[in-house]
Amino acid sequence: MGAVLSKFPDPLCGSRRRSCVRAPSPIVQTPPPAPSAQAPPPAPPVQTLPPRPSSVCQECWEGPFAMQFGLPYRSLCPDEPMEDVPGRGYWCSTSWAKLESRSTEGCVWCRFMLVILREEAEYYQRDDPIEIKVFGDTDADMNNAQRVKLMAFRKHLFDPVILFEGYIHTTADDPVAPNILLRSPILDVGSTRAMDLARNDIEDCAREHGGECKALWALPDPLLPTRLVDCHDPAKPRLVSTAGQRGRYLALSYAWGEDQPYKTTTARVLEYEQGINVSLLPKTIQDAIRITHALKFKYLWADTLCIIQDSQQDKLHELERMHHIYQYAFLTIIASSAAKVSEGFLHDRPPPPQIDSGDHQHDGKPTFQVPFIRYTPSVPSETDFANRTASAQVGTVSISTKSLSAEFCQPALLPGRGSSWSWPFSYSYNQGQTTKRGWCMQEDLLSARALIFDPMRLQFRCPTSIQGVGSPASRTYNTMQIPSLCFLGDPSALPPADFMQTIWRDLVSDYSGRAISDPLDKLVACAAIAEHFHRVFNTDYLAGMWLNTLVSDLLWLKHPSALGTAIHRPAEKNAPSWSWAAVDWKVHWSSGSDMTWEEENFEVAEVVRCKVTPLYPRLPFGRVKDGILVLRAAFFQCQLSPEALHPDPSGDKSSTHGTYRMVLQSVQRPWRQTGDSKREANLNGDEAVGAEGTLCGDAEVDYDADDGAGRIEKLWAIPIQRDIWSDLDGRDIGRMSGLVVARALAPQLEVGEPVYRRVGTFKSLLYRPERGRRTQLSHQESENFIRALKERQYPMVDITLV
Repeated sequence: MGAVLSKFPDPLCGSRRRSCVRAPSPIVQTPPPAPSAQAPPPAPPVQTLPPRPSSVCQECWEGPFAMQFGLPYRSLCPDEPMEDVPGRGYWCSTSWAKLESRSTEGCVWCRFMLVILREEAEYYQRDDPIEIKVFGDTDADMNNAQRVKLMAFRKHLFDPVILFEGYIHTTADDPVAPNILLRSPILDVGSTRAMDLARNDIEDCAREHGGECKALWALPDPLLPTRLVDCHDPAKPRLVSTAGQRGRYLALSYAWGEDQPYKTTTARVLEYEQGINVSLLPKTIQDAIRITHALKFKYLWADTLCIIQDSQQDKLHELERMHHIYQYAFLTIIASSAAKVSEGFLHDRPPPPQIDSGDHQHDGKPTFQVPFIRYTPSVPSETDFANRTASAQVGTVSISTKSLSAEFCQPALLPGRGSSWSWPFSYSYNQGQTTKRGWCMQEDLLSARALIFDPMRLQFRCPTSIQGVGSPASRTYNTMQIPSLCFLGDPSALPPADFMQTIWRDLVSDYSGRAISDPLDKLVACAAIAEHFHRVFNTDYLAGMWLNTLVSDLLWLKHPSALGTAIHRPAEKNAPSWSWAAVDWKVHWSSGSDMTWEEENFEVAEVVRCKVTPLYPRLPFGRVKDGILVLRAAFFQCQLSPEALHPDPSGDKSSTHGTYRMVLQSVQRPWRQTGDSKREANLNGDEAVGAEGTLCGDAEVDYDADDGAGRIEKLWAIPIQRDIWSDLDGRDIGRMSGLVVARALAPQLEVGEPVYRRVGTFKSLLYRPERGRRTQLSHQESENFIRALKERQYPMVDITLV
């Protein structure tokens, strides 16, 4: 690969002239000692490296491979920490021409470096020297998993650049496994070996995990669900009624994706109790029965078989207990690799893409296999390296970049639920199809333990960690108190309500972007989660909202992913217009809508009353029949400009989906009179719009039918709350946010006042329209308007929303 540099600037050593570690001395023939009167005792024979595999050139074998890439070593004793030898690494000088030549001859390491250095090609001529250091370290966030790094000096620049960083992993049966912490992913996820490893992980959770895991293991066996599938004989499963028995069972979470002709119906109950022809069942159900038996469990709960699908009464009964079914299941099988039930989830997983010097789509992000030398004892040194090479073994390791290791390398990582981070942590970690389905969200969140068959690997999750099956490494994570809330029932473990409000909104944002086969199930499919949060909030649940935080909850918005797309009103109403459940797209709340973040935030509207009628009284967190909300607030007629501030990205001016300019009626001088005549005039929209001193802001409509093209004759704005906004100069300025509403036809409501429906939201009432453009208000003008709202200088009227 290249000559070893005896002296070279090493940024890790803290000195420009400090010598870096050389390649081990035994690869260099030691000359015989010079003759002398008193010859020293004979030196022990020098041992050579193990035979070189054909996949590596001689220079690489005697360089980075002899030095094991400078990796910290895993101790032979599991209880001992990793040994990290500071300054270890291998410096070499090579060239583009040398790398190409040796890559052509078959050296996998030279081919790897060509791929990594591709983006650096502009800095070098073909024969220019390229100074490279290969070294290793550990990742504290991955329980000290070992990483390989590649660093190079660019021509004419002193500061080095790290070109590659990736995790090193191997299989459990490889001879070098004792020195490598991470395990390569299991591809044959349905094999006996995979199930044995899964059982080991479950046993390790019981034996080694404390905290919530320990508390869960101490719980008595729960009452069994009404019906279960007996998997004792997987070739002839049968449906059983539990009749109040206690025991352990597994549950299945999966995507239907299509109808299931052989689901349980009233006519099939007796037949299925005698036995089920397993060959008629969809592949996913067959696979779940097989896994239940392989894990040594007898019972499985699967909705298609354990709920009588043509009985509305039985469905209601099971929906009432849905939160218990997944909460008390010993383990949930999550079949996230299957988009529909006929696909199954036990197929072999694809291997990660391999490095190929001609494959430019990898762009330095490969997974590739290389030989690896294991020395015994594990840590070589300059002084006794020769004695250790006598028992060296050669195995195979894989190296994956960070981005690929999030998909392929174990363990996969899961952060605190309900939050989002950049790579590799996100609330919706790559769990495949189940992250796209609404019903699967509560099944996942409520499950104490889960065996996840995702598209790339097999994982085991418990309240302590999530890890690749068979991998000793794992990452602990903050569970956002959801396990304590759902499983343990300890009141002292319940987090503060304001903290849980943020978690609830994050969950709603995730959930609202998922698919629901029947839009009328929008509230039903998250009812079990809502029931658990009800214990924390201890307030009325109102069609996806909470009474204690209802005012700020009203300010939900389109998620950025939904902007710029045509959105039409659902054919059938499933929630009041003021609830996020009324729309079929992903929602979110801006940071300013959370009243707990800033002391300067305050509300300028209040709830007079709110009533939501459940469709089924037995399911108070499910479908709603109707809902009415009465707000007391200031009320201004407004207009939406037909010219969008952010037009349709396609250029279609006939249908602009996005944010519009909203112009309010005169608000410069607060109304001092609060008589009935003025109140009636305001409610009926008789106040002129566009008078001198009007304010304008940004409005966002919920549906295309309500956009600013004049489809609605009259619109009104309801200021809701003041929050903090930073201007272009970084100054914190108060802004007002609220609702845009229109008249609604609600003949079923017997109210004496007009009835309104939500059209959208507005924000940033900080401008006045002047000569066709917007002029920003001064800080004092803005604060004066907000203060007038806060002090109720504008008349407060009762506004009925449906």
